[in-house]
Amino acid sequence: MSTPEQTASPQPWYVRYRRWLYIGGALVGVIALFAILIASTPPPAWGVADSTIGHPLALLVDPASPNVMYAGTEQGKVFTTSDGQNWSDLSQGLPGNAPVSALAHSPDSAHMLAGTSQGVFSFDSGKAAWSVSSSGLPQGDGVDALAYISSDGKMVLAGTEQHGIYRSTDGGATWATSSNGLPNNADVYGLAVTPDGKTLFAALIGAGIYRSTDGGATWSAANTGLPDKLDAFTVLAVTDSKNASLVHVLAGTSQGVFASTDDGQHWAASSRGIGTTRAISLAAAVHQTDFLLAGTDNGVYESGDTGASWHVVAKGIPGGEHVGAVAISEPSKNVGLLFAAGAQLYRYPGTSTSAVTWITRILILGLLVGAILWTTSRQRRTLQAMMPPPPQPKAPGATGTASRSPAATVRPQATGHIRGGPPPRVPDAPEQVE
Repeated sequence: MSTPEQTASPQPWYVRYRRWLYIGGALVGVIALFAILIASTPPPAWGVADSTIGHPLALLVDPASPNVMYAGTEQGKVFTTSDGQNWSDLSQGLPGNAPVSALAHSPDSAHMLAGTSQGVFSFDSGKAAWSVSSSGLPQGDGVDALAYISSDGKMVLAGTEQHGIYRSTDGGATWATSSNGLPNNADVYGLAVTPDGKTLFAALIGAGIYRSTDGGATWSAANTGLPDKLDAFTVLAVTDSKNASLVHVLAGTSQGVFASTDDGQHWAASSRGIGTTRAISLAAAVHQTDFLLAGTDNGVYESGDTGASWHVVAKGIPGGEHVGAVAISEPSKNVGLLFAAGAQLYRYPGTSTSAVTWITRILILGLLVGAILWTTSRQRRTLQAMMPPPPQPKAPGATGTASRSPAATVRPQATGHIRGGPPPRVPDAPEQVE
């Protein structure tokens, strides 16, 4: 005779594997949680660095201390930061109505100059103030470009809006014209020097690129490969990160970016990803010179291959704002911050996340956790309801193939008695026959 255990039907699969079903449900919930949070979290974007700075025109990273950055504004002020978040006003001594359109730091960081609509000003770090340093410069002409061209900080070039280039041999204290070979009334928008200091470049509005190999004493056109009458806004010279003997010279123009690897003797388009939109500003990282930024009429582009290809950094800068200056600061060896001068000073990644985004995340997280708890509880109740009752042990001494639960009750035979009614009639006993 078989026992109850032998005759009992096997448990359903969802009962046998209920523990794994619980674990699987929890894992699915966690994965869904991460997926929804990722979907609800916007990617990093440009954010306003500091709304009190105003409209920036010039950006500068200290070459000796790349965590220190400066911003010159249309309101005639200069601000500085060492962490990219907290800015200090460094404008004492500057005329309030003279937009700051150029900033330059000497290679040893001992000297700093500002080019304004009222000439050049020199910064005294001891007094933390600026003083006029425009002796010899034409009156009433703005200075849009500055460049130190000697390692000792004594030789400096200044590009003006109407009178070409001026040169100083005493750190900016006095200036003399240095425009031999330039077009008349040259509008110089950008200046650069190769890392070895031997070749100088000037970006001219309507005349392309000019070059000097004698410290700026004479200049000659260097436009082979460039479109005619090109507006050149900026020029940048960097050493190849893998070949120290190779120098890349890049020019931002009204028709995109052009590059040269022979000191500007020949140029070729280097705008893959940018196209022919105006590239107004260029900048390179101090410690990673193959990483470049380009400020354009369509936002900021970055390149990780010294300008061979470009792609948009991120969204966040409103359309229609041309980016007149870009910079890469490095608060630490592992952190790089990008800055762009549009209508406001923008930073990437942005410094904060909007309150609406945080509220949305919290609501989504709360709804998801509640849904997971409800689903898990319902699943547990459903499985418990579907489980058959466990077999009960037989009472001691019981025999037979069927067993009765000790808690089972034996119903009495029905007597026909109905609650509230008369007692049932008892049938008469049959008569006995003698």
